[in-house]
Amino acid sequence: MALPPKAADAVVAGKHGAPLISDKKLQALYGSLLRASLLTEDLSKHSVSRHAKSNGGKGHAAPAIRQEAALAAFLEDLQEGDILTADPVLPAARLLAGVPLQAVVEASLTPAPAPLAQHERTVSEEEPASLDAIAIPPAIATGLALTLQQEYPGALVISITAAQQMDRASLRFAGEHRLPILYVLLADAAPPQKSAPDWSAEAILEQVPCIPADGNDLVALYRVAQESMTRARQQGGPTLIDCKHIALSPNDSNPLARMEAHLERKGLLPAGRRQQLTDGFHRELQQARSALPALTRQHKRG
Repeated sequence: MALPPKAADAVVAGKHGAPLISDKKLQALYGSLLRASLLTEDLSKHSVSRHAKSNGGKGHAAPAIRQEAALAAFLEDLQEGDILTADPVLPAARLLAGVPLQAVVEASLTPAPAPLAQHERTVSEEEPASLDAIAIPPAIATGLALTLQQEYPGALVISITAAQQMDRASLRFAGEHRLPILYVLLADAAPPQKSAPDWSAEAILEQVPCIPADGNDLVALYRVAQESMTRARQQGGPTLIDCKHIALSPNDSNPLARMEAHLERKGLLPAGRRQQLTDGFHRELQQARSALPALTRQHKRG
C-alpha cells in the first residue's frame, strides 16, 4: 500500500537516520534556492548583453553551470566562525552567505579581489567577522581547516569546488588530522563530454567518508549537509560530498520544479507564492543596480 506523501517523507528520513526537516526550514530553503536561481539568471543575461556589445552585436555565452541547490543546502546553516571557500567564487554563493545584494552585483561587474589577507579569520565578540567566500583551492582551504581546529573548535570550512580541482594530498591531510572541513564537489549542468574525476575510491583510502548526492535534489542535499556539518563540528573529521547530475526524467534536472513539487505535496506552497517572491527579488535587484554608480564612485574615492 502506498504511503501518503508526509508518511513517505518520514520513512525516508528515518532510513537515513535524519530528523524531519521542519516546514519553516523547507520554506527557507526554497526561498534561498529561488533567490540564487534568479540571481544566476539575471547575471547570465547581463553577461550575454555585455558580450554582445563588445562583439559587434553577436552575443553568446557558455551554458550556465547551475549549482544553486547545492549552494542553498550547504550555506543555509553556516555559523559565525565558519569559513566558506570556493574555486571559483559564484555570485550565488556570496548572496546565500549573506553578502549584500548590491555588493554581489557590483563584484560581478568588476574583477574580483585576489588578496587572501582581506579575508583573514578574525573573530571577536566586539566585531564578529563577516562571512564571505574566499577564492582559494581545496589545498589552501585544508590549511584553514587546521587553523580552525586549533583555534576555533566547533567551526568548520566548506570548500566548494569542481571535481577537477580536488587533490588527494588534501584528502590525506584532512583525514589524518580529522579536520573540520566539507569538500563539496559541484555537479556539471549536463553530462560532460569527458567524465569528471571520481574521488570516492581515494576518499575511502584516505579514511574520508564520501557521500554521492543528487545535485538537483535540495532536500536530499540539505540532509547530507546537516549530517556532515554536525560530524565536523563534533571533531568527527572531514566529508567529501560528490554532487552528481542525476536526471531520470526532464523534471529531475530542474531543482526549483522538484522543490516546488515537494512543497506542494506538503501544502507549503500557496498559489502565487513563487511570483510574489520573484517580484520582490526583482525589485531588490533593480534597487541594487540603480545604486551601482554611487557605489562605484564611493569605491574609487576609498
